[in-house]
Amino acid sequence: MMPIRRATTRIVLLASLLLGAAPSAVHAQFRDDPSAAECRRWLQDLSAGGEAALDVLQFGWVAGCREEAVVPLASAIRSSRAEGDPEFLYALVKEAAQIRDERILDAALEVATANGASEPARAAAIVVLATQFGGDLDYPGVEGAALLTEPLPDEGLCGPGLSPVPRTVENPLPPGSGRRVAAAFDQLALHGPRLLRNLARCARTALGSDIPPQIDVSESSIENRCGTTYRVHNNTPLWLVYQFRVPATGESGDLPIGARLRREFTTRTEGTVELRYDGRLVDTAEPGRACR
Repeated sequence: MMPIRRATTRIVLLASLLLGAAPSAVHAQFRDDPSAAECRRWLQDLSAGGEAALDVLQFGWVAGCREEAVVPLASAIRSSRAEGDPEFLYALVKEAAQIRDERILDAALEVATANGASEPARAAAIVVLATQFGGDLDYPGVEGAALLTEPLPDEGLCGPGLSPVPRTVENPLPPGSGRRVAAAFDQLALHGPRLLRNLARCARTALGSDIPPQIDVSESSIENRCGTTYRVHNNTPLWLVYQFRVPATGESGDLPIGARLRREFTTRTEGTVELRYDGRLVDTAEPGRACR
């Protein structure tokens, strides 16, 4: 038996074709911005949820309403937590991807990190987050709504396509947005169920390589061995690049360390040594006794 939603949308499409209304109703065929009346109707239907929202997402162009669409789309993303229909969610993703705005990002971040939300809804939110930073809707090996139900590869190169989705709204994101999303992606990539873990790992590439893994390093430490020789413990499950700094002299450097491993190094100058990660102070150590 055909699912009720799919049957409804096909009936709507058939009716549109019979009435000759397809050019103004099908998203792919839009040429001009929707009228004020269309926007009012579409946004009302989107807010109503259910079949009305599905129909407008599949046969309207909500993102074409520009700034008027931002809040309703953000609300629709938040309301999608319990949604399990990948076709509905992917239609929502395609509209939200056309708008870059802090409110879309915040809504998607809430759903992506909500443990009680459905996996397809969280997957959709991950894709929306990637598009906020220039990611496309194309991921190698998985197309369309299947992206929200079929896991991507466990390892190897992946990530969204390189051609960003054309936007109808382009509002700057606040400073630190990339790190907020990276923290969510990195947590999911470490501890999420397979669908979300692999999607978050792949979507992470949309953030670029300038943001290191956002992980709790509070258990990492530095200790003095003797003189100006120190040992750093990376007590995390990831290979990370720490930094050391001697504030009194300005000496500094990088310390790449494998997961749950330690590394020794010697400073050229003497003074308190700071251990830092991604600009944050992790621990300090003082120079010690003479080495034998």
